Amino acid sequence: LVAMLHARGHRFLCEDVAGITSVAKDIHVIPSFPQFKLWPDAAERLGWSPAEFPQVHPECEKRLIRFSGMFSSLPVPLRRIYVLGVGPNVSIEPLQPVEQLEEIVRHWYGARFGPGYLHFLDRRNLFLRAAEIVRAVPVRILRRPASFHEDPTLPEVIEREIIRDLNIAADRTKRGDEPAPVIPEKSTGR
Repeated sequence: LVAMLHARGHRFLCEDVAGITSVAKDIHVIPSFPQFKLWPDAAERLGWSPAEFPQVHPECEKRLIRFSGMFSSLPVPLRRIYVLGVGPNVSIEPLQPVEQLEEIVRHWYGARFGPGYLHFLDRRNLFLRAAEIVRAVPVRILRRPASFHEDPTLPEVIEREIIRDLNIAADRTKRGDEPAPVIPEKSTGR
């Protein structure tokens, strides 16, 4: 999905893991490396020949596609978190604060190591940090069809839904209900 949106002219920030930090009162995303890790069929759908790119690992067919340009090299303010979900159509659904907190904790990188990993951490600080993120950044569910690779119009539909979500937030900001979102602009350079 990130590669599809990048191909439509959006700047790349990170792929599957995002580091975040607090800067003043804002939460910022720390950029990762300017590269995608794609399965060969996904690379082909984007017009790339998988044979031209190295494998991520000798035992994995995923390809490492490095690029330059259209990459954010500095931390960027985080205005929304979209958790991917599956549904019949593209939709963006708000979550209640408790659900937002659950999603942040569920998608925290350390969660992949299992509950035993929590014994080595300051769980109170982890929970407070997750709550800080939820207070500062709305979390939404972005639903899309399971077979999204088969629909070439899907990136445009997702893009339109995200912009609509940010415009709704901008209207709420004018009323004083929500902090101002940043509506992404497409990059003009490739």
